[in-house]
Amino acid sequence: MNDMRIHLKYVILASLILSILITFSISEIQAAENIVVEAKSFENTIIIEFTNGEENTSNVKTVKIWLGEDNSFKSFKSEPGWGGGKYTDGQLLIFTASDLLKPGESIKFGVITDKKVSGINWKVLDENDPAVSLGSGVVTSQEISQTSPIIEEDAKMIETIKETAGSLYGTKKFIPEKLRADSNVRLVGNGFNSEQTLQFYLDNIFLKSTKTDKQGNFITTIHIPDAVIGTSEFIIKNEFGDLQNTNVSISEAKNRFLQQASEFEITDIPNEIRLEKTLSISGNGPPLTTIILSINNEQNVLEKIHVVDINANGKWSFENVVNIDEVLGPKTYLLKNGVNNILREIEFKSDKLLNFSTASTRYNGGDTIIFTGTGMPNKDFTILIKDPNGKIIHFDVTKFNADGQIQYEFITNDTFETGTYVLITRHQNESDGHLFGIGQYPTTQIVVLMDKSNYAGTGSSSAFINIVGSPSTSLLLTVIDPSDNTKFSDTVATNAVGEYRYELDITGYSTGVYKAVVSKANIQDSTKFAIGVQTGSGDISLTPLKQFYLPGEQLTISGKTEQTNSILTLSLIDPSGNTAAKIEIFSDGSGSFSTNLLGIPIAGEIGDWKIMLKSKLDTAESVVSVQETIGSILSLHVEETEYLIGETVVIRGTAPTIVSYVIVTISNNSTQEIIEELETPVTGNGDFSLPWIIPSGLSFGMYTIEVSDNTSTDSIQIDIQ
Repeated sequence: MNDMRIHLKYVILASLILSILITFSISEIQAAENIVVEAKSFENTIIIEFTNGEENTSNVKTVKIWLGEDNSFKSFKSEPGWGGGKYTDGQLLIFTASDLLKPGESIKFGVITDKKVSGINWKVLDENDPAVSLGSGVVTSQEISQTSPIIEEDAKMIETIKETAGSLYGTKKFIPEKLRADSNVRLVGNGFNSEQTLQFYLDNIFLKSTKTDKQGNFITTIHIPDAVIGTSEFIIKNEFGDLQNTNVSISEAKNRFLQQASEFEITDIPNEIRLEKTLSISGNGPPLTTIILSINNEQNVLEKIHVVDINANGKWSFENVVNIDEVLGPKTYLLKNGVNNILREIEFKSDKLLNFSTASTRYNGGDTIIFTGTGMPNKDFTILIKDPNGKIIHFDVTKFNADGQIQYEFITNDTFETGTYVLITRHQNESDGHLFGIGQYPTTQIVVLMDKSNYAGTGSSSAFINIVGSPSTSLLLTVIDPSDNTKFSDTVATNAVGEYRYELDITGYSTGVYKAVVSKANIQDSTKFAIGVQTGSGDISLTPLKQFYLPGEQLTISGKTEQTNSILTLSLIDPSGNTAAKIEIFSDGSGSFSTNLLGIPIAGEIGDWKIMLKSKLDTAESVVSVQETIGSILSLHVEETEYLIGETVVIRGTAPTIVSYVIVTISNNSTQEIIEELETPVTGNGDFSLPWIIPSGLSFGMYTIEVSDNTSTDSIQIDIQ
């Protein structure tokens, strides 16, 4: 009877929707292309359709819609081939296409707003240049007669949005993965919305509810009923009605007879717990009794008391999310069950030594961006910034103060390109990445960093990969082994602030250099790490570096070692003999090495700087000159140090203004064979630029790009993979 009422309710709702149409007009705003926008709505549910005019010449890659400060989007739905995400507390939606919207084609998006809207702002962006708007405007509401027709396709889409409220983003994992009737399983979730209440159903059976933490993660225990065997639908639902549905297979109960435990004991308790993680303790005891759990801090002061129930099977469990503001240090857990007591100590630790942030994520050219952070007192701190093209435009080495605090200023000007910038920070053995935008909010970007560059061959079981990207986004993680074969792959999802820390099991990994690649569609980032490499390299050949640098400029260092898979210590020494920076790098299976993790600090001295490489008794060194200006000398620059066959290398630089042209040669480091010899003119400002497409059939390895003006030369190394 209830099913009939529900069905009748949806029939009436669908009929009502079919009789109502609200059309929105577009404000008079000139656009570079003819973009037609139409919208239909029922209550707070709206369908917006964008049409790329047939006479247009550009394809649409990105669509943005946003609301005023007093309203927000509760949920959204897009057609296949388009992905979306919420920004600025739900006031902004950004949709990006994997299949571009060509002239003459249209796309629809369904949204639910918190309040009834009086207008929706929109902007459509070009596929080739995200800074170029193809059109923008404001959609304003205009009600028409209830008898106006509405097409069946739109009615179904509105009804679907009202019923399901869109797809619920996030990933989940059952532990154990095999589900049995009448059993308890752990459910771990990542990448959901921050501090969101979620409800769990098995078919139409309500199981329980839980709340995500600030990062959109949760961990809880659910009980599988004994009446469900076979294939069932597992449903996660939030307070807005957003759903995530998956089919699960449930086997028969492992043991149909209750096993009652009478002994009071702990079967699972950690020695330490990190902030923002879930603390889980479990054990056995007399059925249907209770446990009093008391928690004392390091000064033996009582902090909390909990009552834990033991179920009819004689099992009990306690779970608690450790807040970010929890006091660090050892805590004592005392569990009492009648006359029996159990005492345990758990160490509370911070998950990150390095914490770095900025007050906002969007700035304008000319703003001074202030970053603040905490770390180890009086220890070095490295910061580098990449522009929207991936070029490192700022490098510096500084220190935390005696209190472990730092405030760092990055000054921009009106010439800064609009787009997404990447801030990478390194301190001790930790590294982190942050995205911020200039002239816009940060858009799709991926940053991959390792907690170490080298892991011991024995005794190491885990490597931690820090991933930064768009909030609540599914990404593919792939690990490539030293033979360029896929060693491991997994799908991960960033949390509500766009972060994910992945623990990679490296047990049994052989010695060599590996690559971690994280990708989504045509966007990716990668980083290399070594396992089991040792010191002792034999002869080290340090290939010529670029000769002249400015303060704050990145260094590109490469070369070869006689022994493969070797650890090398790289030091940068200023003109006064002080070591400005020191890091560990490694050579791969061919003996090649390269790094761009060092640079000249902003406040670096003018003069000759020494670069030293050491591996046991083996050493090599080179000298570079740091000058106040490079306007009258020959210099060379490329955007990256690693390229694939078929990619384009943009070779840029400066030359004395009295020179009319320069000669660029590209040669193979192993064979010394000259691959290309090119000639390019020099502008009146002393600049030159030319593209070089890496030809197919070229062997992998290190190559030298050299520029000459017949008087002086400069060169740089690239790795073709």
